Amino acid sequence: TAADGSRSATTRVFRYNPATDTMQTAGLDPWNEATPNTLPGGFTVFQNKLYILGGLTLGNSGTNRIFEFTPGRPAGSQWKQKAATLPEALGFVPVTAVGNLIFTAGGSKFLHCALVESDHSYVYDPVADTLAPVASIPRMTGETRAVTVGNEMWVLGGGRATASRSTEVNIFNPLTGEWRVGAPLNTGLRNFAAASDGHRIFIAGGYNSSAMPVKTTLIYRAPSELNADLNAEPAGETGKEVSNAESNR
Repeated sequence: TAADGSRSATTRVFRYNPATDTMQTAGLDPWNEATPNTLPGGFTVFQNKLYILGGLTLGNSGTNRIFEFTPGRPAGSQWKQKAATLPEALGFVPVTAVGNLIFTAGGSKFLHCALVESDHSYVYDPVADTLAPVASIPRMTGETRAVTVGNEMWVLGGGRATASRSTEVNIFNPLTGEWRVGAPLNTGLRNFAAASDGHRIFIAGGYNSSAMPVKTTLIYRAPSELNADLNAEPAGETGKEVSNAESNR
């Protein structure tokens, strides 16, 4: 959203080089989403390729399309729209790759000029280009992230409505096809950055239940690892926060 209240989205693609701490754009194709002002939906990386599932066309509707980005291809051939699609248009979809598959949980539907969370969950096979339903996440959620820990999908908090900003963490086991609940986040959050090293989850920023942006950093992990240092700086103060995570062992 611009300062004048207008809203727009871009198809630009950037590459960050952590070794040189630089942003690069040369030789990168723009996203080939044909509908203007579309925000990417859920996203994840599988075998060095970026996948985008769904999206939100600002102020208008959603999309169910799936795209694959291969940075190693020559310019002009890096993006590919896949034949498979989500069964419904979804934006802000929690998505993560587990093994050779990509899993989704929830996401936001555009209904009657408003965003409404869903509980629909899917598995996408990027090699076969096929998509199928899995057991629905046991709550409505969207505007949050899914990460992979111990070969499972962890869905963290989320929820657009202020009253429903969730602390709940849901864990999906692809082998059993079942969900369970992990230890909750310290506070309800949405639209935050999150990543995992396979054992711990790192969370930064987002909006809290008061619809205020925060600058808190959280490490979500097993109780046996709680002695590590953690920097947490909520807006206007300095402190430390830790969320316990149930063990995957």
